[in-house]
Amino acid sequence: MTKYDDTAAGFETDPDRGPWTQSRTGRFYPLDPRPEEVSAEAIIHSLAQVNRFGGHADEPISVAQHSMQCALMAYRDGVSLPEQYALLMHDAAEAYVGDMQRPLKSTLIEFKRIEWKIFAAIKVALEIPDCDPVLIKYYDNKSWMWEKRDLFTTSEDPWPHTPDIPLPSETMQVMDWKTAKRLMTDIYSAYREILG
Repeated sequence: MTKYDDTAAGFETDPDRGPWTQSRTGRFYPLDPRPEEVSAEAIIHSLAQVNRFGGHADEPISVAQHSMQCALMAYRDGVSLPEQYALLMHDAAEAYVGDMQRPLKSTLIEFKRIEWKIFAAIKVALEIPDCDPVLIKYYDNKSWMWEKRDLFTTSEDPWPHTPDIPLPSETMQVMDWKTAKRLMTDIYSAYREILG
């Protein structure tokens, strides 16, 4: 196992697990994530406050709202309940690493590796089913394009690699973080109860 010593950088570290970050419910070791240290409450609280697009949209939109939009659009399309739940939680690792903008994230291979390792621990802890990555990407892109259409009204710059996806007709209404947290908590609890 790798030994960590980041004391010179000002981080308190565990020599075996690396640096820890403070989550809502306790310490979390992003380089050594463990399912028993994952908390749905901490994830939802964080995602309701993590801002998408680095804060550059017309209004702040949370990762929690984005995640709920993905699940809602899938529900409207008749996607299965387990897949809806997987869509609701597809960005859960961002509770521990933040939401990095796509163009930058695509270049940071080590960051992506750490994020996937965290998500693997979350999948176990929250019993998130496997889901076709193509389905996840479809609804992720659909929500992304809906957000672009309605929340970037001051910029006409075309975005690269934007898929041609039919978008909802309604205008997106941004939720405040407390509403997003409450709704995501309720939706998460409902999926867990139904799916057992």
